[in-house]
Amino acid sequence: MVSLILTCAGSGKRTGFDENKLLKLINGKSVIDTAFDAFFDSGLIDEFIITANKFDYDFLTKKFDKRANVVLGGETRTLSTQVGVCYACFSASFSISSMNRAMAGL
Repeated sequence: MVSLILTCAGSGKRTGFDENKLLKLINGKSVIDTAFDAFFDSGLIDEFIITANKFDYDFLTKKFDKRANVVLGGETRTLSTQVGVCYACFSASFSISSMNRAMAGL
Protein backbone atom coordinates (compact mmCIF):
# COMPACT_ATOMS: atom_id res chain seq x y z
CA MET A 1 0.00 0.00 0.00
CA VAL A 2 1.31 3.43 -0.94
CA SER A 3 0.19 6.26 1.35
CA LEU A 4 0.64 9.97 0.75
CA ILE A 5 0.73 12.44 3.62
CA LEU A 6 -0.03 16.07 2.80
CA THR A 7 0.76 18.29 5.76
CA CYS A 8 -1.79 21.09 5.80
CA ALA A 9 -1.85 21.94 9.50
CA GLY A 10 -0.13 25.32 9.30
CA SER A 11 -1.60 28.69 10.13
CA GLY A 12 0.16 30.93 7.58
CA LYS A 13 1.81 33.04 10.30
CA ARG A 14 5.38 32.75 9.00
CA THR A 15 4.27 33.83 5.53
CA GLY A 16 2.25 36.71 6.92
CA PHE A 17 -1.07 35.29 5.70
CA ASP A 18 -4.26 35.41 7.72
CA GLU A 19 -5.07 31.82 6.74
CA ASN A 20 -3.37 28.52 5.98
CA LYS A 21 -1.05 29.13 3.02
CA LEU A 22 -2.08 25.85 1.37
CA LEU A 23 -5.63 27.18 1.07
CA LYS A 24 -4.45 30.23 -0.91
CA LEU A 25 -5.41 30.35 -4.57
CA ILE A 26 -2.83 30.36 -7.33
CA ASN A 27 -4.27 30.66 -10.82
CA GLY A 28 -7.74 29.99 -9.40
CA LYS A 29 -6.84 26.77 -7.59
CA SER A 30 -5.69 26.24 -4.01
CA VAL A 31 -2.21 24.91 -3.35
CA ILE A 32 -3.62 21.84 -1.53
CA ASP A 33 -5.94 21.09 -4.47
CA THR A 34 -3.08 21.35 -6.94
CA ALA A 35 -0.91 18.95 -4.93
CA PHE A 36 -3.73 16.53 -4.15
CA ASP A 37 -5.02 16.40 -7.74
CA ALA A 38 -1.55 15.74 -9.17
CA PHE A 39 -1.07 12.72 -6.94
CA PHE A 40 -4.69 11.56 -7.21
CA ASP A 41 -4.58 11.69 -11.01
CA SER A 42 -1.32 9.70 -11.08
CA GLY A 43 -3.12 6.58 -9.89
CA LEU A 44 -0.03 5.62 -7.88
CA ILE A 45 -1.40 6.40 -4.42
CA ASP A 46 -3.63 3.98 -2.49
CA GLU A 47 -4.33 6.15 0.54
CA PHE A 48 -4.36 9.90 1.04
CA ILE A 49 -3.79 11.39 4.49
CA ILE A 50 -4.09 15.11 5.10
CA THR A 51 -3.03 16.62 8.41
CA ALA A 52 -5.08 19.67 9.35
CA ASN A 53 -5.10 22.26 12.10
CA LYS A 54 -8.14 22.50 14.34
CA PHE A 55 -9.47 25.53 12.45
CA ASP A 56 -9.37 23.90 8.99
CA TYR A 57 -10.23 20.33 10.03
CA ASP A 58 -13.98 20.47 9.31
CA PHE A 59 -13.49 22.34 6.03
CA LEU A 60 -10.85 19.88 4.76
CA THR A 61 -12.84 16.86 5.93
CA LYS A 62 -15.83 18.04 3.87
CA LYS A 63 -13.66 19.12 0.93
CA PHE A 64 -11.89 15.76 0.58
CA ASP A 65 -14.87 13.65 1.64
CA LYS A 66 -14.10 9.96 1.01
CA ARG A 67 -11.04 10.81 -1.13
CA ALA A 68 -8.70 11.39 1.82
CA ASN A 69 -8.43 10.74 5.53
CA VAL A 70 -8.11 14.07 7.32
CA VAL A 71 -6.44 13.91 10.74
CA LEU A 72 -5.57 16.60 13.26
CA GLY A 73 -1.92 17.57 12.97
CA GLY A 74 0.45 18.69 15.68
CA GLU A 75 1.85 22.04 16.76
CA THR A 76 4.79 21.70 14.34
CA ARG A 77 5.27 20.28 10.85
CA THR A 78 7.36 17.48 12.36
CA LEU A 79 4.58 16.49 14.75
CA SER A 80 1.99 16.70 11.96
CA THR A 81 4.11 14.43 9.80
CA GLN A 82 4.49 11.98 12.68
CA VAL A 83 0.71 11.94 13.16
CA GLY A 84 0.28 11.19 9.44
CA VAL A 85 2.86 8.40 9.53
CA CYS A 86 1.22 6.87 12.61
CA TYR A 87 -2.14 6.97 10.84
CA ALA A 88 -0.66 5.32 7.74
CA CYS A 89 1.01 2.60 9.82
CA PHE A 90 -2.18 1.93 11.75
CA SER A 91 -4.35 1.76 8.63
CA ALA A 92 -1.83 -0.48 6.85
CA SER A 93 -1.62 -2.89 9.80
CA PHE A 94 -5.42 -2.86 10.09
CA SER A 95 -5.76 -3.63 6.38
CA ILE A 96 -3.20 -6.43 6.56
CA SER A 97 -4.83 -7.81 9.70
CA SER A 98 -8.28 -7.71 8.05
CA MET A 99 -6.91 -9.35 4.92
CA ASN A 100 -5.25 -12.10 6.94
CA ARG A 101 -8.49 -12.79 8.84
CA ALA A 102 -10.45 -12.89 5.58
CA MET A 103 -7.96 -15.30 4.01
CA ALA A 104 -8.13 -17.50 7.10
CA GLY A 105 -11.92 -17.51 6.89
CA LEU A 106 -12.36 -15.75 10.24
